[in-house]
Amino acid sequence: NLYGEKRLRETLDSTGPASPNKMLEEVSRDIGRFVGDAPQFDDITMLAVTFQEAERRSLTVDASLDRSEEVTGFIEAALAAFPDPVIRHFQIAADEIFSNIVNYSNAEKVSISCRTAEGQAELTFSDSGDPYDPLQQPDPDVTLAVNEREIGGLGVFIARKLMDSVSYKYKDGQNHLTVRKRIKP
Repeated sequence: NLYGEKRLRETLDSTGPASPNKMLEEVSRDIGRFVGDAPQFDDITMLAVTFQEAERRSLTVDASLDRSEEVTGFIEAALAAFPDPVIRHFQIAADEIFSNIVNYSNAEKVSISCRTAEGQAELTFSDSGDPYDPLQQPDPDVTLAVNEREIGGLGVFIARKLMDSVSYKYKDGQNHLTVRKRIKP
């Protein structure tokens, strides 16, 4: 007789909601009961996986600096489980990115989506303005004195410094700029 899927399913069902380790322990005990004194003739490998779905939130606003506070509030609420310094880094980066979209893209609306999972947060800014990859611009020379530097160019530079990664793609007629940061353990 084989242990079989039916018995495995019954054993898993009998554990109720349990941690993966608890489920594996119970299956191992049941296999031991089933086998008894019979010699084991094959390996036993078990793996339990916990799936944690990412939380997603989104906001669409007019491309207007008047909506900046709404964007900041959205980010604060979406990242409420993260430490304050992480939230502030996202808010600073978002303010720079949102301002650039409003001032230079010719977009009418801006959508911001936030995805959080397993200690990482990701914000994506999408707009249907003029196609533009800000990551193609060289970083400003911050070694120069302020009066020697060209005006502008610091927004994406700041976002790059505050985030773990910044990426851009143009898809389906929209610019998508994504910033990501992981909480360090």
